[in-house]
Amino acid sequence: MALIGRIYFEDLRNIMNISDGVSFSLYLDDIFKDLINKVPSVKGNIGINKGSFSSFIKLPTFISEKIFKFITRDQEHSHVIQLYSFIKFFSDLYLGSFQVTAELIFKIYDLDNDGIIQIQDIKHLLSFLPLKADTTNNVEEEYIYQQKSLEMLDNMLIKPFKNKVSMNLEQFLLAIEDSAEFFLQFLCFLYISFPISSDCLWIYEKSSQKGSNTDTSNKSSLNNTPLIKESPRIYNES
Repeated sequence: MALIGRIYFEDLRNIMNISDGVSFSLYLDDIFKDLINKVPSVKGNIGINKGSFSSFIKLPTFISEKIFKFITRDQEHSHVIQLYSFIKFFSDLYLGSFQVTAELIFKIYDLDNDGIIQIQDIKHLLSFLPLKADTTNNVEEEYIYQQKSLEMLDNMLIKPFKNKVSMNLEQFLLAIEDSAEFFLQFLCFLYISFPISSDCLWIYEKSSQKGSNTDTSNKSSLNNTPLIKESPRIYNES
């Protein structure tokens, strides 16, 4: 039987067009430095604080805080994201194997970090994602849309959870092999929403081939190619 989750995962990765780990790390290093420089000088500043990270990724507050907590949970200093953790998170997300990326999503879903994900927690997190592209200012229509969204979430989770209310990592990895929508929808949302741009990676690829840091002469070529893309707001904060 075809492993549906892996097939669509590979399709997503091909669309993202990010494949070289060295150049991507150099790119992330520059973004990290840029975010650090935007914060007023603080003695002993060793990372990106929650406010700066939230402003960077521009996601609903609940999801942003979940991701910040996940990235910093194994650090000595949990109040800021350090360089290694910043690069590791985005590298695992964009370049990790199917299992590595799936484990990352599982850990974001695992709200209390106990190795178990609850169906209600996933429903709450996914409720922040858009289930249709257009929005409306009509209160009555928006209420109907929200109700339909919850019904769609229920239907999405019936098959992978198989009448259970929770699952561990091993069960999650088995479930997303052929019933992957609740994994891929969130992953796709992150890919679309995160301001990571592949347009300027060619500069870093040239630099990595030389085995040095990004050439300052080449950096002038980035003047019209921003390090980060403008992320579309495709969700409703609630």
